[in-house]
Amino acid sequence: MSHPELSGKDMKEFMEKSLTQMCQQLTNVVDDRFAHLKRGLSADNSATLETFTNKKARLEKPQFKSKGNEQQYNHQLGVLDTVESATTALEHQDIDKAISFLQEGKVAIEARMKLIKLADTSDHGWQTVAEYMTNELADNSDDEKRIDRAEKTAEKKAKKAKASKTSKSRPFQGYPNRIPYRNSMASRRPVFPDHNGPSGNAIGPCYKLSVASMYIALCFALESQHYRSTAVIRLLCSYLERLSSNKHKVLQATC
Repeated sequence: MSHPELSGKDMKEFMEKSLTQMCQQLTNVVDDRFAHLKRGLSADNSATLETFTNKKARLEKPQFKSKGNEQQYNHQLGVLDTVESATTALEHQDIDKAISFLQEGKVAIEARMKLIKLADTSDHGWQTVAEYMTNELADNSDDEKRIDRAEKTAEKKAKKAKASKTSKSRPFQGYPNRIPYRNSMASRRPVFPDHNGPSGNAIGPCYKLSVASMYIALCFALESQHYRSTAVIRLLCSYLERLSSNKHKVLQATC
């Protein structure tokens, strides 16, 4: 635009005024953009701080008595974090990110529903689920084989635990095969030969007393140790009988 009627001085003033207006408009645009960016950063920081605070509070979770309850609690925490992330994305009008978070939460919920159905249909409940989850990353076989293998492993562990519990809770019933010392002695012939018998079989009174004392002490010790079978007692007593009646083993002792 030309202004032929303007003098040189007026033209200079006009140009300075126009330039000042342009600078002011540019400054206003920059200020508006900066204020908008500042508000956005403040909102992001607030959301980040809130998310961090919430997650920190969740990390301080209570101590659970049941392992299953703890696992369920942790799963729900994961789903809650995903939902909150989707909410934050929607507040910032990030639709794509919100959809991604919602799909992630959907996958987590569907996976949990599958485990619940597996526990309900299995004879060993959540023990089968635990075995199934153990090989989730290490196993590349198809899902049916994994479930079948988990079921068998859970069954073995359940039987082992039941057997261990039964053996610990079974009361002591004693040893029904034990034979009282006196009854077993009554059915046997005399251990030592008659003192009035043949002179070749005669033994000294001190030796007879020594062997008899050892015999009684040994049998009493065996009885006091609660041996299950009397075979050991009979074998040792028989050996002492033969020892006392063998004329080559007789030791003439003097009192």
